Amino acid sequence: MFVIYMYVAGYFCVTGSTTYQPCPLGHYGNSTNLRRDVDCTPCPGGYYCDGIGLTHPTDVCDAGFYCREKAYTSAPPDGLTGGLCPAGGYCPAGSATPTPCEVGYYSNYAGAKTTYDCIPCDPGFFCAGSSSVNATQQCSAGYFCTGGAGVPTQHETDAGYYTLAGAFKMEPCPGGTYQPARLSDHCIDCPQGFYCNGTATTAPIICPVGHICPMRSEWPTPCLAGTYQVDEGEYETFHCDSCTVGHACEEDGLEFPNVLCNPGHYCSNGSSIRSPIGQTFGDLCPPGYFCPEGTAAYQNYPCPNGTYSNYTGNSHQDNCTLCEGGKVCSGGGLTAPNGLCAAGWFCTEGAFSDKPADGGVTGDVCTVGHYCPEGTGKGVL
Repeated sequence: MFVIYMYVAGYFCVTGSTTYQPCPLGHYGNSTNLRRDVDCTPCPGGYYCDGIGLTHPTDVCDAGFYCREKAYTSAPPDGLTGGLCPAGGYCPAGSATPTPCEVGYYSNYAGAKTTYDCIPCDPGFFCAGSSSVNATQQCSAGYFCTGGAGVPTQHETDAGYYTLAGAFKMEPCPGGTYQPARLSDHCIDCPQGFYCNGTATTAPIICPVGHICPMRSEWPTPCLAGTYQVDEGEYETFHCDSCTVGHACEEDGLEFPNVLCNPGHYCSNGSSIRSPIGQTFGDLCPPGYFCPEGTAAYQNYPCPNGTYSNYTGNSHQDNCTLCEGGKVCSGGGLTAPNGLCAAGWFCTEGAFSDKPADGGVTGDVCTVGHYCPEGTGKGVL
């Protein structure tokens, strides 16, 4: 008796066999007349075949996994037939291979399922290639990366700013520095004679008159009271000139002296007030002298012959006191009469000689019928 077997899909029959054999795990057979196991179709990538004698794949591979050819489970262990989706990519359901995260993104854990599991590259870093598992490459100096960067030059740094490697934002050049160029990784010190005010400065400004600007000046430094400055672009303290004699520089930052010395005072070099008293740069006019407005040196204004002054602060020649009768004020700058009228002579007010010879203006020879002892103010009968 002969037994005749029907060839069944999902199975194969080896020539001469008395039974048919199922297609093995990871395979299926969707046609009849299969003669060997190698005639069974390997389960294609993205699918799995989890039984024997299958006529078609069981289903698609699970999300978070990938299935290479011959997979026999929806979540294959790492091996020849597939595995857990590796970090750096994602695997939707039915993946034959991991899909790499796009440029500018990364995935730092295994088992990602969708593109939304890829993370934008961290600010300050870039993720250049696919399958990035972390953000470790810094953005280039002179550029900055705000997130999701696929190149180290995501954003260019503007003039007036700088960025170091790994920057996520531009940094403004601080006060006292500047940067005229784009794509810079540093700022330039403001040169002497200029100032760089505020932040993000692109060009230095020349120091104005009345001021000095040392290197790295954020703002001009005014010349102090008692000095002035007539030139632009100066930078040392000694470039501020001492206030002109006879004047006062009562404010900071002057281009020229702004006031004359007050009457009754004198102002020598570098006066910071118009009415100095007991200062190295000026004082009240001393006794024996008068000081009109703008006096630089009291010695230039002695009370004249025939007068004296015994108080400080005299402001005008008319305030010098006439020498009293009988006395003599010989010479300028006197604080008191310095002699008596000579015997045989009389001296009225303002005498500057003990024997006046000015026709009687300040005295004369004792007149006939009178006698004149020393110190006579007028003849005695």
